[in-house]
Amino acid sequence: NLEAGETARLREAFRYSMTDLTKRPKTDAFLDKYGKFEPLTVAIARVLAARAGVTFELFGQTAAPMPVSAIGRGSESFAGVYPQTALFAKILRAMGLDENGEKIIQP
Repeated sequence: NLEAGETARLREAFRYSMTDLTKRPKTDAFLDKYGKFEPLTVAIARVLAARAGVTFELFGQTAAPMPVSAIGRGSESFAGVYPQTALFAKILRAMGLDENGEKIIQP
């Protein structure tokens, strides 16, 4: 069952999704909320993410460095400040995969 706030967010997003692209708001607030993505898809993703305990604020990604930490095997690769764009490759390597998703063969 959806909570009242979730229902309101989904209804708003549905209304925007049903609006012609040329008539959707061009404001910074709208773009911060939905980016250039389909509003209903974004709203659904946010509801699911919130229920899973994951949050995100804006759409898009920057190369701005951010502090990263981890625990467990391979955590030394995640101790420090890294550009967000570098994290994907680090996560793949920690999983034993190259950037194409192929398993890395250890000699």
